[in-house]
Amino acid sequence: MGSLPKETSPLAPHVILFPCPMHSHCVPFILMAKKIIALGVKVTFISIEHVISLLQATEGKLLASEPENLRLLAISNGEGYKPSDSPLLLTSTISERTSDSFTECLERLMQGSNGVDPHILEWGPPRCVIFDLFLGSMVKLADQFNLPSYIFWTTTATSLAVMMHTAVLRAHGHIPLNLDDTDNLRAVEIPCIPPVHPFEFIGATQNSRHVMHVLLSSYPDYHVHVRGILVNSVHELESSVFEALNEHYVGAEGSKLRRIIPVGPTIPKSVFFKETNQENNANCSGVGRDPILQWLDTQPSSSVIYISFGSIATLTANQLVEMALGLEASGQRFVWILRPPSDPSMIAANSEAYSFLPPGFQDRVKGTGIIVTHWAPQVQILQHPSTGGFLTHCGWNSILESIGAGVPMLAWPIQAEQMINTRWIVEEVRAAFALRRDPYSFVDRNSIDKGVRLLICSEEGQAAKKNVLHLRDKLLSSFGDNGLSAKCLKSFVEELEQLHAQ
Repeated sequence: MGSLPKETSPLAPHVILFPCPMHSHCVPFILMAKKIIALGVKVTFISIEHVISLLQATEGKLLASEPENLRLLAISNGEGYKPSDSPLLLTSTISERTSDSFTECLERLMQGSNGVDPHILEWGPPRCVIFDLFLGSMVKLADQFNLPSYIFWTTTATSLAVMMHTAVLRAHGHIPLNLDDTDNLRAVEIPCIPPVHPFEFIGATQNSRHVMHVLLSSYPDYHVHVRGILVNSVHELESSVFEALNEHYVGAEGSKLRRIIPVGPTIPKSVFFKETNQENNANCSGVGRDPILQWLDTQPSSSVIYISFGSIATLTANQLVEMALGLEASGQRFVWILRPPSDPSMIAANSEAYSFLPPGFQDRVKGTGIIVTHWAPQVQILQHPSTGGFLTHCGWNSILESIGAGVPMLAWPIQAEQMINTRWIVEEVRAAFALRRDPYSFVDRNSIDKGVRLLICSEEGQAAKKNVLHLRDKLLSSFGDNGLSAKCLKSFVEELEQLHAQ
């Protein structure tokens, strides 16, 4: 046999990826894995059994695209695991639950022991572990094997700046929020970014027992114990923040941190090209085509607003009613991904999402909008020529997909870093309008009505569309070999080679 190419060579760098158990984190990890695989790296993707099973069921096509260079490795769900556990709860407890099984897994991989996929053992010991930032407490486990650690932050450099300042914010009493202390609600100076309102903090919550607060409370300065932080953003969008982060944190006394680099966006390049994706959607004449897309085929160009709050976030029952009545009042066409409300008592009483809508609503909007209670092809909906706007919870993946499709947004943040993302898309790049800025405000039907019509029907909406298209060009340029993200990833792989040489 002839010599093997670099990407299939057993001497290729072998890297472990370990995301937190949230779908919105796992998918960027998989897409980032594909990027480094293209540079000649082998990837072992580790997660708990529950997450691996879900990914195999929902992302099978994506995973199957790299059968020789990407391997999934499931570790125990851990003591106390329940299938009903929310992704946030799983994330807040995974480090404690899986530390023993992860350590055992590392030992087998480092020593080439039995009990691991033989294909993975052929790759040789891993060169490093790339952890989700929310699993930063597990860095110490890799340290036991002298295995270098990196962090992959799946959202923006701006939100990373807030996250890296969490310990200080907590020490100064800004987290958890105290709504009765007006002094504590003023904008706060944070290194590397403009002042931030406490409502915009990651995990802004009044409840000290809230899962997000518990998660952040367990976050000391893990960034000083890793060699680098890879960020799912692009330099062209956040150049000043990346420069400030590196100047402020890299090389600090007692820190291992060598650099903070952009490696995004972790969305498929195909997101930018509508025709290709429509052709790939079975038969565009209708046979096998998703019913949502078939309905969009019959609507005027840029006339439909798409409403989705991601895979985790939900609205209260009262807020669902206001959403419905606001959409109806606007008179605009819509596709609404509807999930049952977040109120525990309501969920216990009736889990059928349609039952929470106002009486007669579905009949009144028939022909104007469609309501979907199952999975929907978000990227293809955003790419469709009939889609003119996106009412979003401002998760970073959704923002990237909307920018890639050239669709302006209405911002409705709910949790995590979504408030800081809202400020970025509304104030800094003017690609969206805000229906709310904090996780507590109730949005009435009149505000929803006005917001939808502003986005779809006004000159201001057209200006937001132009701004989105400008951002789209910046994102698209980052995919080329000359893009800074591509150069940063190449230098990261070169660093792995140097680690091996040492």
